[in-house]
Amino acid sequence: MGIQPAILFTVAKRFGLGEDEAEARLARARAALYAFRAKRVPPGLDDKVLTSWNGLMIGAFAVGARILGERRYRDAAERAATFVLTMMRSPDDSLLRSWRAGTAHLDAYLEDYAFLADGLVSLYEAGADERWLLEARTLVERIRTRYRAEDGGFYSTSDGHEDLVLRPRESHDGATPSANAMAALALIRLSYHMNEPALRDEGRRAVEAFGAMLTQHPVGFATSLLALDFVHRGPAELALIGAPDDPRTVALERSLESRFVPYAVYGHHDPAAGASDLPLLRDKALVAGAPALYPCRDYTCRLPVTDPVEVPRVLSILGHAEMRGLLTARR
Repeated sequence: MGIQPAILFTVAKRFGLGEDEAEARLARARAALYAFRAKRVPPGLDDKVLTSWNGLMIGAFAVGARILGERRYRDAAERAATFVLTMMRSPDDSLLRSWRAGTAHLDAYLEDYAFLADGLVSLYEAGADERWLLEARTLVERIRTRYRAEDGGFYSTSDGHEDLVLRPRESHDGATPSANAMAALALIRLSYHMNEPALRDEGRRAVEAFGAMLTQHPVGFATSLLALDFVHRGPAELALIGAPDDPRTVALERSLESRFVPYAVYGHHDPAAGASDLPLLRDKALVAGAPALYPCRDYTCRLPVTDPVEVPRVLSILGHAEMRGLLTARR
């Protein structure tokens, strides 16, 4: 790492040296300092891989890829997702918590399933394969069967973890989002992709289970409020049909991402791959051979858009006007 010009100039001026001489003296001083510090015991390196943190990063890279149009971000998210789902699973396909030096161990906690499931939904929405959405659906089913609390919400530990005096339930956000809220958000988002209202209802109940605390201390429940607002407002459902490498598809994508849509689910499909089984994409096709964006709410759609210039206007209508009375096409 070179010496910053401002530092070099300041040292040279203070000691009356030429810049070359000042740079040489600073380099020798830094080498001597490093050699002395190298005699100390270095800090420990925590290089383990955590399922939960990777889930958060997969989601972050996926959203960055979708909004910025950066394919390399999506590639990074896919590599991480492939690693976690391949290397951090037990023989019965349950997730494991931690991986290091070729060994994965410890049964996963709620946050591992919740963060990864939500991240995989974002990965699919960024243009990746449908299999990531199906993997997320499998993960949330594990949450529902192994982490569900009888009176709403989810425990932090599964029914297969060691016996505890009291199974904990994490309600509020901390350094990372609440696992309960992230599980709820993953359920809610998937419910719109899969047209499964039962997932949506369970996600809402998971948040409402902590309603008293949420109303008293809303600042500590930002993720819960996000999930609750998402389900109460209902998202725009945006289905993009077209080959991903078609410049016309790309133009529609970029126009779509040029406008912020607070609550939306994003579907995409290449007709050349055959029919999709996802409810949001069913019976949607190219329009006169051109890629098309289908803007919908509650699985009821306006006329598809093929001109990128029209996308912001349609999104504005979808986001700020009542759909009833405006609908011109029905699936």
